[in-house]
Amino acid sequence: MRINKACQRGEKTWEKYSEIEHNGNDKMKPLGIYIHVPFCVSKCGYCGFYSHVGTQKDYEDYTEKAVNSIKQSKVSAESFYVDSIFFGGGTPSLLSPSMIERILESLYSKFRITGDVEITVESNPGTLTFDKLKCYKSLGVNRLSLGVQSFSDEELKFIGRIHNSETARDTIGLCRDVGFENINLDLIFSLPGQMLEGWQKNLKEAVMLEPEHVSAYGLQLEEGTDFFKRFQAGEFSETTDELDRKMYHLTCEYLKKSGFNHYEISNWAKPSFECRHNLKYWTFQDYLGIGPSASSFINGTRFNVNENWSTCDMHLNSLKDSAGEFSFTALRTKDGIDFEIFEKKIGVPFWSVYGEQREKIEKLSGEGLIDLDKRGLRLTSRGIDISNGIMSIFV
Repeated sequence: MRINKACQRGEKTWEKYSEIEHNGNDKMKPLGIYIHVPFCVSKCGYCGFYSHVGTQKDYEDYTEKAVNSIKQSKVSAESFYVDSIFFGGGTPSLLSPSMIERILESLYSKFRITGDVEITVESNPGTLTFDKLKCYKSLGVNRLSLGVQSFSDEELKFIGRIHNSETARDTIGLCRDVGFENINLDLIFSLPGQMLEGWQKNLKEAVMLEPEHVSAYGLQLEEGTDFFKRFQAGEFSETTDELDRKMYHLTCEYLKKSGFNHYEISNWAKPSFECRHNLKYWTFQDYLGIGPSASSFINGTRFNVNENWSTCDMHLNSLKDSAGEFSFTALRTKDGIDFEIFEKKIGVPFWSVYGEQREKIEKLSGEGLIDLDKRGLRLTSRGIDISNGIMSIFV
């Protein structure tokens, strides 16, 4: 397959970079690449992401545009090496292996790709087959993120998923049969009518399937979605804050007992299986977005790709912007804000930016909502429950 040659080129350029790195050249930085694939079999009622139902012709046109966007990217291959590639959506697994191949080949031709690059494909269990998985693996895909959402057929039907629980279990089995050793399961809690016992059953079933990673999100009613309209029409009620927090705390406790590291507010991983790509968003690293509605952050500048594939909304961060974004995202992680890393990334000491907020921060520490010491600060379990309010101090 053509991608084999592209992979070889990537490995050779990485060997060359390794030699430069060992000679003390630290000018090259890691880069994550996000490929937004905006197609779905059907639009889920709760989804607020840019996605729509597509045809085979849409998929082909998309692939051509993605390849051209990569070729025309102005991001310098001499300044960055790529160590993560993430196909998100939408449902990227609707693309054929040959389409994924073309996109990957263009990336290998354009950028320096590390030998241990993490390549993730988000997938709906109802869109994967043994042959497709086998092809993905041969192309270098080494991580799968499966949008299971629930193991209750009733819940899956309510939220508009195209698969059922049996399909989800069978798909995970297929992934293992093909040889995938890094699988994430996406789950949603606080669904209308869901009780604590039902959520616990979902967690138990997920853990029994032995994934390396679990992402668990509370349902958010996004304006413009079908769910939001139904909520406004009085078809169902929101889960109470009390029950939502009980579900979240149960998740934290159950996954911890099951051997998962809670490394980000909504993400848990077995040791060494944290998502390298998503960590870029939470640790103020550079990433390039390809595809309609994709966002990028390169050398302190943020910009988006609109639905017409044009770059828009370019914004060069000020020191205050960068300090706020670094702090806000870092607080989502287990490690929180590290003062030394803050100064290295932002260029000034933490307290020189947030001196005026010091009294508030120390008060939060006294109330047990954050841990504050000489190294930095991080949210406690109680602090996570009101994280948005605490994070607002820094932006």
